[in-house]
Amino acid sequence: MAAARAALAKEPRLATALVDQEEVEEQRRANPVNAGMRAALRLVTASALVLASLGFAAATAELALARHREGAILLALGTPPGHIRRAVVGERLVVLVLASLIGVLAGLAAARVIVPLVVGSDGYEQIPPVAVDLDVLRLLVFVGVVLAVLALISILVIGRTARDLADVLRAGERE
Repeated sequence: MAAARAALAKEPRLATALVDQEEVEEQRRANPVNAGMRAALRLVTASALVLASLGFAAATAELALARHREGAILLALGTPPGHIRRAVVGERLVVLVLASLIGVLAGLAAARVIVPLVVGSDGYEQIPPVAVDLDVLRLLVFVGVVLAVLALISILVIGRTARDLADVLRAGERE
């Protein structure tokens, strides 16, 4: 970089055209506005995950309660309880996988659009352009952990909403 600066110093009108990427990155890391933006993005991401998890747990509980009558009838007909639980959990896992896939794709698209604007403190497109570089392995591990936690929530919620077979069948007769 020093050689480039020395060469450009000989030509004063070109001397302002030199941009040191490492220097720019260091300035951006040191900028308190950028640090605040990064912290805000982390907070929003964590909040979104918590709210999505609560919504998923509520939807799973509602699904399990709605399926009690069907499950009770299947149990009365001789279907093993494990098969019924696996079917309900499997249905939730399909929803999880599809939602995660759509969420990751939407997140990647949003990152390509939003990150270049957030990197600078002025909201304008940055020069030199910002390249969004994601660590695919870390992303896959993160998605895997989220899927595992939500699958565990699904299993726990479905197990907690189980009721007595006779009560469910009697309730169905009264309706």
